[in-house]
Amino acid sequence: MRHGGGGQRPPTNRTPRERRPRRLQRDTTADMPGQVTARRLLSRGELAFFHVLRRAVRGRCAASLKSRLADVIHCPAEQWETPFGRRLAQKHVDLVLYDVQDARILAVIELDDRSHDRPDRKRRDAFLNALLSRAGIPLLRIRAAARYDQAELTRLIDVAVFGIHPSSGTPRQSPIGPS
Repeated sequence: MRHGGGGQRPPTNRTPRERRPRRLQRDTTADMPGQVTARRLLSRGELAFFHVLRRAVRGRCAASLKSRLADVIHCPAEQWETPFGRRLAQKHVDLVLYDVQDARILAVIELDDRSHDRPDRKRRDAFLNALLSRAGIPLLRIRAAARYDQAELTRLIDVAVFGIHPSSGTPRQSPIGPS
């Protein structure tokens, strides 16, 4: 008996997956070095700052570590292949403060160590300053140090993020728009 018309396939012992042509598997590990190890997200100095920051915000917001600039600033699809889009994709910021209820970005924090004194870093910092200013995102630049004053950091965050004027203790109009 011949299998032909009627749209029926001849019987087979192979499963549907086996009937498909096999794709060549690319070895994704071929270009990796022999030893690959995990890193820490923060240096010791950054971690020290992060611990003080967590106490300074007192649960009023959360902090995201090492966020890509492209996750903070919207880049239109047609801009990704331009110098602007590439700069967004290739850079990160140290910390992003965000609202835990709606993930709204409240501020960006950059820890500035001695590397920020170099001309190339000054250009990057100027770009970041202008970009975040244009987007209406407060930027707190904190000079890297061996120790950090929690009260001073709380005051800086109160003013820049929550709009609390230090002398009155009451909020002024929020620099980030309506809640």
